[in-house]
Formats: sequence, structure tokens, C-alpha cells
Amino acid sequence: MRRAAQVLSVGAIAALLPWGCTVSGDAAVVVLPTVVFPRGILDQVTRLSLSVADSASGVTCDPDLGLTTGDLSQPVLAQDLASEGCASGVRFCGELQVRRAQNPYVFAARAEDGAGKLLAAGCSSATIDDARVDLTIQMRRFLEPAICGNGKLEPTELCDPPGKPDTSVCDASCKTLDVLLSGGKGTPGTTADGKAGDKERPIAVWPAAADKAGKFLALFTDKTPATREITMRVRGDAFGRYGSQGADVADFSFFMPHTPGAAFPPAEQPANQSAPAAVAVGERTWIAFEDDTDGNIDIRLRSIDSTLTAEQPTAALRVNGVGTSGESGDQSLPAIAVNSQGILFVAWQDDRDGSIQGRTYNPSDGTRGATRLLSTSGTANKLVRVVGRGTGFVATWESGTDAKFAQLSPDGTPTAEQKLNGAARTGPVSHPDIAALPDGRFAIVFSDRGDIFVQRFGADAKAVSGDQDARVNAVAVDGDQYAPAVAALPASAGFALAWIDGASGDVRAAYLGPSTGFLFNPVDAQGAEFVASATPGRRRANPAIAVGGVPPSSFVAVVWEDTTADAKAGIYGRRLPTSGGL
Repeated sequence: MRRAAQVLSVGAIAALLPWGCTVSGDAAVVVLPTVVFPRGILDQVTRLSLSVADSASGVTCDPDLGLTTGDLSQPVLAQDLASEGCASGVRFCGELQVRRAQNPYVFAARAEDGAGKLLAAGCSSATIDDARVDLTIQMRRFLEPAICGNGKLEPTELCDPPGKPDTSVCDASCKTLDVLLSGGKGTPGTTADGKAGDKERPIAVWPAAADKAGKFLALFTDKTPATREITMRVRGDAFGRYGSQGADVADFSFFMPHTPGAAFPPAEQPANQSAPAAVAVGERTWIAFEDDTDGNIDIRLRSIDSTLTAEQPTAALRVNGVGTSGESGDQSLPAIAVNSQGILFVAWQDDRDGSIQGRTYNPSDGTRGATRLLSTSGTANKLVRVVGRGTGFVATWESGTDAKFAQLSPDGTPTAEQKLNGAARTGPVSHPDIAALPDGRFAIVFSDRGDIFVQRFGADAKAVSGDQDARVNAVAVDGDQYAPAVAALPASAGFALAWIDGASGDVRAAYLGPSTGFLFNPVDAQGAEFVASATPGRRRANPAIAVGGVPPSSFVAVVWEDTTADAKAGIYGRRLPTSGGL
């Protein structure tokens, strides 16, 4: 992926030798500086100044913060760079002259807007004692300290005021918390807490709406009952306690509703049901899942309304097969999406031949479209994901050591499959996921040899050139990074991406621009990746991500499995703002 920065050369800095000294060759030492800005900052800059201080005076540089310490009131040199007369593509340029010295110089840069407001600062240290010195100053966005409790969400705050919507979400320091979503009621016939590994493959659905229409739903496979069940947890439109339907919904997870008019909480099902995938359509939630009622694993589909009531009989709708009959062999791991016309597309992997198949479903009249073969090569196709894009869809999946994708027409007819990973991404490529913006741009994320990559596409469905050149995880580079998940950020015209850092067990995340680079993240308000989980020292797996809740800005929710071998294992989620502020 391209760097999340804007880079400019500011011309050569000539460093002169002390008087009376001689060297062979050119008497001037040339420093070639490059100033690197966070994306989105440079366009606002009207003044860029550079100061040079002798480190012997006590001035030091913290390049991570971009700030200097010590007295800069009497620098060796201070100069504004020119914004006119520069080479093509160069915003600022100029020439500074300092003498050669044994002690390092500290170079400090300040970027201001037209009102004199400090937008970014950066610094770097260099010893000027060679014929040529390359110098990079990494500018960092400057932020005024946030004031927790003033009721205004400021950069680096994740919530404000503290305790809203409740103390399980927002703590006293205006940071959001990891919330347990899989806690069971614990009475016979209801959900139980379980142990590590009992709750798996979480997904999240969060419509962008207020009140009941905007409630958050997490669904996951639950292995604590005698048969595998799909278990759910509901949170409110701001991720707080959802108290509109009683304590059974507000305080515990519960089995997926499966019988219209049945008592609440729902009872266990006799067959195994697992691997849910879900999408919101208005105030309904449509859920595709595995079901082995007929012996083999088939794909079923049901909807629940805004009151969490099942709308189909206990058996649910059959997706694969002909008529009301299933088919031999197992069909597994479904994915589901909705297009702009309200038509659903359900995709799955056919374990008999290693293919990816799918079909449409029209909720308005209950008709199923023809079954479509999406994968046309190989017998190792799996882990399909699908997203609605305009009146059609886009699907992506693992195919051997590569990732493939295909665009689908409104009736699900695929274009020829295409290889996603470029020549430099030799694989094995794993776990592709996909999200789309309302204007038709979309992004596919994937893992390649322990790093995370993204390929973004324009509204014309053409791949952004060079997008796979650099990994997303530029900070966490040790150990494997894997299992990426992505969701669209419509308000910011970007994408929210989460994955697992194998070395630490943390969930890491990044907010990506729609075509290139990063957006400012909510944790440190810089244009870089960040740690999305709050509690350190835990082992995690299979993150999912959703964007929704109270509009217009809504929220991001990241959910995951906590696989730590202790009593706190289960499914967790954390609410985050959709941006790091401007």
C-alpha cells in the first residue's frame, strides 16, 4: 500500500566547513532533506519553517512525537522556506547554510496555516561531517491536549462525556472498553459463559440509525450447548446496554430466534447450526448459516424483525439445492450481502469439489435465483466474502495460494474470476475480505506471508495502481499479522480495517483512505495503524468489524474471539469513533 503521507523536497542545505579547515574535494557538505507530512495536512499549510540548533546547547529531538526539548530561542539558524519558485511538484524549497560540526545538529520543522495555527511539527538529528547527508524529517500532526469531560469528542478521545452511554463502554478517562458480548444467562436451556474456544467466528451487524432501528447485533457459533447453536448479543445504538426488551436481551447473550411467536429467550435447536453471516435490510436482519438438519451441512436463511422475532418457520429457508431439497455433500461457511435494490446474494463453499457458489434471494417475493458458479479454476476455493455494489455485487475468496475476485450482475451472474494479489504478493494469500462505498469504490484486504495488504478499486472498478506495494502494518512488523476484516466508512469516504497481531495478541486496526493512504485514526489521531483492543496480554482470533449506530457520524465496532485459557475467554467488542478528527 502507498505511504499515508505527502512528501516534498525542500531543496539542498549547504553545510559549510569551519573557517580555516580544509578537506579534499568539494568544501561544502550538502544535506538533502525530505519532509514527510501526514496525508491531509499539507494542503492546509501556508508556512513551513526550519530551525537548526546545536545539540551541545541541550536541545534534543523526539522524532516519534515530532517535538524538541530545550531552549530554541537562539538557534544556529531559523528560516522560512519559500513557497514560490520551487521545482514542479515541490510545495516549499530553500537553502540553509550551517557550519560543519562534531556535535549533531537538531533540525526542527513547523507547519502553520494562514491563521498561524500549528498544524504539524517534526524534527531530526544529524551530524554534519560527511560530503553528503540525507535527512528525513517526519512531520507529526500537532494536537491540542484533549479535555476529558467537556462533552466534546476531541482527537485522541474515544468517548466523551465519561460513562455515556454507560460505564461498560466509556471509562473515566474518555477511553472505550472491551465489552464481553458472549456472557450467558446460565440457567438450564439458556446460554452459558463457556470456556476458551467455545465461542467462535463472530460477526457484527450495525445499521446506521437511531434507537431500536440502530441497535448493534453480534452473532457467533456457540459450542456450549449439546448441539452447536448460533448465539446473539444485542447492544444499543451507541453500543450501550439495550434495555428496550427486558433483562434477557439487555444483560445476556441468547440463542438465535427460530420460531415465530415462541417464548423468549429462545430454546436450543435439535440440529447443529453454525458459521453465521448477516446483513441488515431496513429494520430486518437476514442471517445465513450452516445447518445439518438433513444429515449433510446445508445453507439456510432466516430473518428477524426489529423486535428480534423470527419471521420463518423453525426449519428456515433453504438456500442451496433444488426446491425444498438439499444436496449431497456439505455446503459451508456462507457469506451474505444486499444490493441497492434490496436483493440478497448468498455465497458459500461447496466442500464436495472445492468450488464457490452463490445465488440471489428476493425478500419481497421469496424467489431464489439460479445457482451461480463463481470460481472457475482449481479445487481449493474457500472462505468467500461478498458485498453489494450498486445493483450488483462483488465476491472474493481464497483460491489455493492466491486470492480471487469477481464482479456479479444483479442476478448473480459473475464476470470471469480475476487474481487479486499482484506479482510481488506470491502467497500463500489468505483471508480476503471486502467492503464497498456508496459511490462504487471498494477495497479487498488480505494477508500475505504474515503481513496485511489492501487493494483498492475506483468507482470504475479498476484497481488502484501500486496499492499492494507496501504492507498496511508498517508499525507491527514482527510476528505474523493475519485474519483481516474490513468495513466501509461512508461518512469519511474510507475503510476501517482490523486484524490480529500474532506477536502481542492485540487486535490492530487502520482507517484507510478511499484510494490511497491512511485516514487519521481515533486512538492517537495520526495517519497510521493503531491498537484497537483495550486490554493487553490477551490472545485473540477472528476479528470482525461493523460501522453503524447513531448517524450522521455513527461508530465503528470491532469484535473478536478472546481465546486466552482463563475464565474471561469469549466474544468481545469495542466501540471506536469513525475518525481521528480534523
